[in-house]
Amino acid sequence: MLRTVSCIRLSRTRALLQRPCRCLSTGTLFAVATPIGNLQDASARVISTLQRVEVVAAESSEVLEALKNSNDEVMNPFQKVQSFYAHNEEERMPELLAHLREGHDVAITTRAGTVGICDVGARLIKAAHAEGISVSSIPGPCSITAALAASGFSGSQFFFDGYLPAMRKARLELLRSRLGWLKDGGLDEFILVNFCNGDMLEEVLVDFDQVLGAEAQICVAKDISMPYENVLRGAIGAVRRTWATLEAQRGAVVLLAELRSKRRGTASSASSSSASSGSKELKELAQVFQKHHVPVQKASLIAAQLTGRPVEEALEAMKAALGEGSINKADAQEGGARLTLHLVNLGRHITEEELQMALQQADVPSGQVSFARSHMGGQIAFIRYATPEVARQARTTINLAQIRLGGSRPLLAGWARRERWLS
Repeated sequence: MLRTVSCIRLSRTRALLQRPCRCLSTGTLFAVATPIGNLQDASARVISTLQRVEVVAAESSEVLEALKNSNDEVMNPFQKVQSFYAHNEEERMPELLAHLREGHDVAITTRAGTVGICDVGARLIKAAHAEGISVSSIPGPCSITAALAASGFSGSQFFFDGYLPAMRKARLELLRSRLGWLKDGGLDEFILVNFCNGDMLEEVLVDFDQVLGAEAQICVAKDISMPYENVLRGAIGAVRRTWATLEAQRGAVVLLAELRSKRRGTASSASSSSASSGSKELKELAQVFQKHHVPVQKASLIAAQLTGRPVEEALEAMKAALGEGSINKADAQEGGARLTLHLVNLGRHITEEELQMALQQADVPSGQVSFARSHMGGQIAFIRYATPEVARQARTTINLAQIRLGGSRPLLAGWARRERWLS
């Protein structure tokens, strides 16, 4: 009888262990928010949690060390600290889940801010939930809410869109789709929140200007909670001028835009304004391409990339300005377009000397350089060579070289009308 009861109890215990529910014997996974700049923003609960857990999965051990130096005994001497970032998250997850199954408490920390928001941790937390492991959030500083508070924008609705796309065409498509929510989504107003790298903010604001209009209200928050914090609020044009005067532009910024259908009329009027602005840009680019004998089809590809307009629209604009016969005529000029390479996506302030030096360092044959400035936030460089052989050699070398100018790699456009320009 005793043996039978023992077997029943054992079978029940095994069944409970196999059930995917919260089990008291497992540890707790803590998602700990770390300061976004000022170490004094770390709460007492953050410090106590980091002090008592057995394992810390840290994106940055330097942040933990800084917290340890600013607060007495943040980490106990027996605590295990593991690196945990985007490129090794999958590799670390089995070991961290094993610690939790064994009953050890684990804390996740990022370099700055809240776990899982454009940062590591979400996949581990999802896996912990799937296994019935307890998850607890330790709230703390958040750059999104801090920037919203400092912006002074009113309204109860905001949408966080993460980091803006690096490519201009994708950014413009994203902004137009969000602007469409005012009409299609039935919204009167909302605040659009994005992360952006400071070194590309100038060209991003050009895109915001094109889609939202120069008078749209935005806010740029940089180095939040630090002594040199900058919060710029106003019309896009005014913020652009102020931002250009700042010396330190590197690092991430929070970009907020106030989208209102009442002030700007309807979303359709904003879209038509954007379309007319795009047509003006296409006409200006067509004049540049005509001067440098760029084939129509190639000119339309470059223009679509620079303005974010559809390729078909750009092609029609180029045909109207350059003429239908310009495609064959330009391609047939052995001393013209076929000997000229087109470098786009150059920074606004890149000089001919800097470009020539970068090409020389990459062993690219030198040629005659001329610039066409684009009011959309960059430049186009036209490099002309004496012979087709040298031009082909330069094109191949540039395509293989890792040339970076103004923080971004230029895009190389070939000259044959059937070829796509390469990045």
